[in-house]
Amino acid sequence: KGFINAITVMRRFLEEMECQLMPAERSEGREPHTTVIGTKGDYSQMTASVVLRGFHEVDIVHQTNELNRIAKKTEFDFPGCKVLVEYREEYKNMAFFLKDHPHVEQLLLQAIEAAGVKPIKEVVRGGTDGSAISERGCPCPNIFTGDMNMHGPTEHLVLPWARKAIVVLINLAQLWAERAMTESK
Repeated sequence: KGFINAITVMRRFLEEMECQLMPAERSEGREPHTTVIGTKGDYSQMTASVVLRGFHEVDIVHQTNELNRIAKKTEFDFPGCKVLVEYREEYKNMAFFLKDHPHVEQLLLQAIEAAGVKPIKEVVRGGTDGSAISERGCPCPNIFTGDMNMHGPTEHLVLPWARKAIVVLINLAQLWAERAMTESK
């Protein structure tokens, strides 16, 4: 049939992806989700960058399998085109690292309570810094910083909360120092 416009192929791929995989905008809590963070190219070749998020390894496996299936379907729908899906792990869920180190969370909770803050344990969708630090061998849970509306146009810092976060960090350092002193005896 002749010419295949790569932009049309990409549009179909992304539409199918949105139908089959939960976009972040429609997901909540621990639901696995995807985010298209960019596309580039022209009528001859297109590239999309897609972030896959899941709280469990099986979620990511499912998403990658589904992307491969969508790629094959898109190739079938547009004979002669090639859809290549490449993967790069960005970071693991922090729970993967923290499960073997319950004392890390216990010390954090003690530090929070000592600062006069009521700990709220809830699922946080993010944590790249803590995950990267944890992967390097220093288990690190998410700690509140006093910010609101993260990554949004109204992201801001609430100063009284930020001050409390500083107190929590000081308490945490003291608790870790005490633990190190006890263990070295």
